[in-house]
Amino acid sequence: MTAETLLFVGTLTRDVPSFDPARGRGIITLVLDSRSGGLSRITETAGIDNPTYLALDSANHFLYATSEVYEWHEGTVTGYRVDLASGLLTYINKQPTLGHLSAHVSLVPSGRYLVVANYSAQKPDVAPGRSVTVLPVHNGWICPPSHSLVRHGSGPLASQERAHAHCTTTTRGDGLLALADLGTDEVIFHRLDADSGRLSEPIQALKLPPGSGPRHVVFSDCGRRLYVINEWSSTIALVNWDEALGRFKHTQTVSTTPDGFSGANRSAAIALSPDGRWLFGTNRGHDSVVVFRIDPEFGQLSPVGYHTTGGRTPRSCAIDPTGQFLLIGNQDGHSIKVFRIDEHAGTLIDSGTQFAIASPMCITFLASA
Repeated sequence: MTAETLLFVGTLTRDVPSFDPARGRGIITLVLDSRSGGLSRITETAGIDNPTYLALDSANHFLYATSEVYEWHEGTVTGYRVDLASGLLTYINKQPTLGHLSAHVSLVPSGRYLVVANYSAQKPDVAPGRSVTVLPVHNGWICPPSHSLVRHGSGPLASQERAHAHCTTTTRGDGLLALADLGTDEVIFHRLDADSGRLSEPIQALKLPPGSGPRHVVFSDCGRRLYVINEWSSTIALVNWDEALGRFKHTQTVSTTPDGFSGANRSAAIALSPDGRWLFGTNRGHDSVVVFRIDPEFGQLSPVGYHTTGGRTPRSCAIDPTGQFLLIGNQDGHSIKVFRIDEHAGTLIDSGTQFAIASPMCITFLASA
C-alpha cells in the first residue's frame, strides 16, 4: 500500500426537492495521504447527473455510478474506466435502471453483475417501474438487465407509503443477496444465479420493528452476520444466521444517538472496519458518527462513543483500505471530515482535515491491493 490512496466522491449536481440546493460538479477524484490524513483534489468528471452512489470493482479497473434524478422516469447507471496513475475516469457506457430515483448500486464480488436499488420503483403518474435491477457487466461494459423485480408493501409512517428499495449487498461467492426496503421495514434475502443473473423468489423476508426504515446493510466477512442501519428509528439492527432454524434472526437493536437526545434525526450510512472489530454509523440531525465495538463471538454491539462530523447532514462514510482513517461526507456542510481510527480503543481522533467539497453524497475508496 502506497502512502497515497485514490478515492472518488459522487456529488449532487441537480436539485432534489427534499435536499438543500445542489452545488456539486460530478464525480470528484481525491487522494488521501495515509500518513497525515490530508486530502488533495486530483480531477473531476462532469457530464453525469446526480451520481449519488458509486461502486468499484475489486481490481480497481472500473467505477459505476447511479444517477438519482427526481424528474426522470428512469434512473441510469454509468460505467467508467479508471486510470490508476492519474485518477482520470473514461466513460464506457450507461444503461437505464428501469426504476425511478436510483439510490444505490453494488457490484457482486465476482464483478459479473451490478445490482441497482431504485428507491421509487415508479413515479405516481407513470406505469410501475422495477425496484431492483440486475445488470451483467463485461470488461466494464454494462449490458441490458438480466433480471428485475418489483417490491410491494408499505409501513406505518407517511414516508412509507409504498416499498422503497434502498440498498443491496451480496455475500462472497455471489450467492446470497440482502435487500433493505425502507418502505416495508424488511430485509429480503434472495439467491443470485451466477450463470443467468436472475434472482430467486425471496428465501426470507425478515421483518424489523414497524417504522424502522432499513436503509443500508453490510455483511460480515463470514456472510452469516448482517448489520442494518435504520433511517427512521435511528437504530442499528444485528441479524445473525440461526443454524437450527435455517434462517436469519434479528438478535439485537442499538440506538445510533446518545441517551437523552430528543431532536430530529435520520441515520444514514454504515461502515464495518476491515478487521471486523468496529462498526460506524452516521446521524443526520445529531450530525455525528457513532462507533460500536463488535463482540468477536456473537457480533453484539457495544457503544464506544459519538463524534461530531463538523458539518451538517453526514450522509456517507468510508474507511480507507488500511483501516486507519474514517471519512465522513457532510452533504449540506459541503465538506469531508477525516478521522484517524484508534486501533486499540476504536475511538476517533480528529486528523485536522475538514476538506471543502460541494454536496458530497458518496465516498468510495480504491479496493485494497
